[in-house]
Amino acid sequence: MYDYMFRYILLGNSYVGKTAFTQKLSKGLYNHVYEPTIGVDYATKSLLLDNGKQIKCQIWDTAGQERYSMLLRNYYKDIAGAIIMYDITKRKSFNNLHFWIKELRNNGPKNVSVILIGNKKDLSGKRVVSKQEAELFAKRHKFFYTEISVKKEDISEPLYTITKDIYIDIDNRKKGIVVNKQNQNIKITKTNKQKETCCFIC
Repeated sequence: MYDYMFRYILLGNSYVGKTAFTQKLSKGLYNHVYEPTIGVDYATKSLLLDNGKQIKCQIWDTAGQERYSMLLRNYYKDIAGAIIMYDITKRKSFNNLHFWIKELRNNGPKNVSVILIGNKKDLSGKRVVSKQEAELFAKRHKFFYTEISVKKEDISEPLYTITKDIYIDIDNRKKGIVVNKQNQNIKITKTNKQKETCCFIC
């Protein structure tokens, strides 16, 4: 049972680790075999916020080849957040962030939370994009930023960060959010204390 479902789109070049990211979130396993996404795939992950709200996250994993971009544009329209990923050891994947951001701006809702993720920090000896450069890039675009290793560590924190940001601003969001009315109705019949406790998340 969940209180809300938030929809996300996952963007970035091929080979940056997007599919491995969604598979680890949903199944808890890292897949060493690379299988390129053709078109779109999706995964789900449930998160429990600090205030007790259960959020079902639906993540659309998109193909990283630009030739599929026209086919993917419908998936931008009904999202609450975007996760944009690059590979810290591949300069091209970082330089191409401008393409994915343009696609998001042109096709997605205006009020979208975005987190930029630099993957493969376990290969820091091969790093070609500095953390400082990426942080400045994210700050300029008003994105959250973090670095992870899909292969080596728990990766739920970036999703939690963006989910919390969406929930805080939920009253101003019109896209990508589904309310579980059945669950909401059950909770409304309790007391008004729930309303008093929702603000500590801010």
